[in-house]
Amino acid sequence: MSGYDLLKITAKNVGLGIADTFSAGMGSAVRDSIAEIKEYAQKNNEALYYLQVKTFLETVEFNQEEVEKFFKENPDNLRLGAEIFKILEQTHIDEQSQMIARAFTLYVHGKIEKAFLDHLLHIINNLNRHLMNILEGYLPEKEITNKEFDLEHESIGLDALFGDRSKHSREEVAYSRRVWSFFSKKEKNVQQEFINWGFYRAIEMPITTDLEKLPVQEYEPTRFFLWFVTHILRNNN
Repeated sequence: MSGYDLLKITAKNVGLGIADTFSAGMGSAVRDSIAEIKEYAQKNNEALYYLQVKTFLETVEFNQEEVEKFFKENPDNLRLGAEIFKILEQTHIDEQSQMIARAFTLYVHGKIEKAFLDHLLHIINNLNRHLMNILEGYLPEKEITNKEFDLEHESIGLDALFGDRSKHSREEVAYSRRVWSFFSKKEKNVQQEFINWGFYRAIEMPITTDLEKLPVQEYEPTRFFLWFVTHILRNNN
């Protein structure tokens, strides 16, 4: 069975006329889809694929009406849904299925564009266990990741820290300071994939003629990296 066939199973049980919830609540529609996928997986000895799809279905955060609207408004979305299941077929760890589900949910809700979704799916598909383990060493503190980072976030200035009548709460000031501190953190020998994906960027180095040797290149985390951690990875439990 292809990814397209699996999508048809899910669409039949979830998205084409049944008023039920397509969410982590494990409503009857999700259970029916999983039951059919499980039966297929057992017959074809593809239990890992079943588990990846099951995790995906349990993680997505949209309801039946949103599914119907998503597929009816644009016929290309049916193709995208099939592509999602094909990508799941290439994954091996639960975290990948969860991240794909979160990225797909953001797209269905209209919060990200298709090109941005494609970039996220490329990252997730290549974020294997080895890279996940390395990524752990780059993650910010939980006081930062316990809320979703806004790409348009503006740091709170010194006037908020020392002013008598700040319009910002202590929590907001503390969060902003932690975010600024995280972005100011410099790293050396960053994994090349993290640079290619836009998680880290090279810091410009001043070069003078009296240098005997070039200094070691340093890198700093990007806004996109913090956005990815808090919206897609969500490793803050």
